[in-house]
Amino acid sequence: MGLTNKEYLKRVRTFKDSCEKYLDTNQITQWKKNDNMYRMIHENKAIETDARYKHRSKLYIPKARNAMIRKLAAYVATYFSNPDVVNLQPRLKGNAEMEQAAKLLFSAVNYRLKYSYKFFLNAVFAWFDMMKYGRGIVTMGWDYIEDTKKVKEPELDDMGTPTGEDVTLEEVIVLKDEPNMRHVPLTHLFVAPNANPIDPINTSPILIEKMPVFVYDAKQRIESGEWKKPEDYEKDFDFSPYGWSPTEFDEEIYPEETIDFDKNPEWQQIEVWRCFVNLDGKDMFFLSLTDQHMLTDPEDAEEKFPCRGRPYVMGGIIPDPQTVYWPSFLETVDGLQRELNAIRNQRRDNVTLALNKKILVRANCGIDLGSLLYSRPGAPIVGNDIGEMAVRELVYTDVTSSSYKEQQMNEQAFEETTGITPYNMGAQRPGMNQTATGTSVLTESANTGIVMDMSFINETFMIPVLEMATQFVQAYENEATLRHVADQEGIDFDTIWTRDAIEAKYDVEVQAGVGSTNREMKFRNLGMLIDRAMALNTQYGAPVMNIIEMVKDALPLSGHMNPDKYINQQVIDAIMAKFGQVTQTSLQNPALMPPNLMNPANSGGAGIPSVMPAQGGPGGSGQESGQGFGGDSQIYRSGSR
Repeated sequence: MGLTNKEYLKRVRTFKDSCEKYLDTNQITQWKKNDNMYRMIHENKAIETDARYKHRSKLYIPKARNAMIRKLAAYVATYFSNPDVVNLQPRLKGNAEMEQAAKLLFSAVNYRLKYSYKFFLNAVFAWFDMMKYGRGIVTMGWDYIEDTKKVKEPELDDMGTPTGEDVTLEEVIVLKDEPNMRHVPLTHLFVAPNANPIDPINTSPILIEKMPVFVYDAKQRIESGEWKKPEDYEKDFDFSPYGWSPTEFDEEIYPEETIDFDKNPEWQQIEVWRCFVNLDGKDMFFLSLTDQHMLTDPEDAEEKFPCRGRPYVMGGIIPDPQTVYWPSFLETVDGLQRELNAIRNQRRDNVTLALNKKILVRANCGIDLGSLLYSRPGAPIVGNDIGEMAVRELVYTDVTSSSYKEQQMNEQAFEETTGITPYNMGAQRPGMNQTATGTSVLTESANTGIVMDMSFINETFMIPVLEMATQFVQAYENEATLRHVADQEGIDFDTIWTRDAIEAKYDVEVQAGVGSTNREMKFRNLGMLIDRAMALNTQYGAPVMNIIEMVKDALPLSGHMNPDKYINQQVIDAIMAKFGQVTQTSLQNPALMPPNLMNPANSGGAGIPSVMPAQGGPGGSGQESGQGFGGDSQIYRSGSR
């Protein structure tokens, strides 16, 4: 049995109030600390305002912030150094048409990720939230806007002959037809805290996103019919009762007194709720103006969105199986950051006192205090009584050496906690292992923590986001864009993009693993692999390994972000003339092997079929051919085996 609009609104209001109470009690305080740590604001506000700290050192050492930025830089280098981070594979293996369809869909998704989704910025914003607050969220949708205009065309009779009269027709103009991706602040999304931590978005009974919308935008949507009109709606409708109400956490970041541009009523923001309510196992979706008015009628979310589940992805880096809200990276170094600040500031105060000692002056001795307070080299000090006991310095012990030891212990604990060491920062430190082997081993160990972080990013964020992006493009992409991409890839659109291809399921593979954190290492490994692949291909006289795709992966790592500029059809045809003309194989698709592999090691003469490569003995020389079959001696090397 369905619910009335008032019942829907009451249910989401109750759920939102419960979520806000939980966040205020359990999360907001820690999130404020994390935000202050990133912005380098002392947790103790008295340090900035209390007169007792006026002449004290108030440094904030950006150790936690720098470690966070370093990790984010590693993520960016891993996922965005290569333009083709992801790959799509059809679940129906061995079907050439499905493989071509997967290639077409992948190219379309890659095109949209680059030009429509704003994927880089949204991903980085979500990673920032994961590092600062534990969770990062993005949502997706599809924008389709059309308009009509009246055009005059010649009127035709039944025979197709112009009658001399004009007829007015309405022509549909598509103004916008593209996907969108949007970062969602963690405090704007409300999920049940006891939902499944692995998939909180789809296991929460209700999900609400609180969206700030400008008044002029809301009016346009209401008057165009996209949203329903609230009761008593007029042209000069007062939206102030539905104004945006920031949380206590938002007010810390954006104080109300600093916002002056919302004095114009059109520039004010109102609160629109995007609601998903699970009703008898079916997800219902609607928009509401706070908890007062329904802006859209409830509809089945499964029919509204092409993705499997709600169109949100909530990622994390440090898992906690007990709660939806995982701990953040900054939480793990909170105590160490405060200790580092305290040690550094105490040492600075000690150095200042050791160099500028306090002076004990006897009362009524006639000393000019100004000359004592503002002394300079060679300046006289005037006084009536300047005896030994009238003025004397207080003795302060310089504890710099011990504080350095404390700071070194703190930094060691910091490195153990964060996994950011001098080896993966490229910094030098006394006692570091300077040998090539030692540095390589320690760098590999230092990267282990980042690799684990990327594993969680892959599973909780990257793969779900790219799967959802694929589902939206697969369901809604227009024919013109698909044909454009198909022409670029050399794919016959009409033959490949059939109903079976549209309804098929595809698996997303993210090309980011253990070797992806180090660009130089990844480039070196690819170079070694290409070298070995060329030797194998020469040995068997057929493309056992796909060198073209390897080179395309290696070029972006060397700074060339457009591999097609170097590996185009003309180059492939030239290589095929050298390599594949005898074996009749496809250099780009090693799966299409010839009927009989030729054995270049067979000395019985060129062109003799062989099932296995000879290792010497009868009919074999045991020597690898320098030419192979159709090979080039300047490209393919020879040598003893």
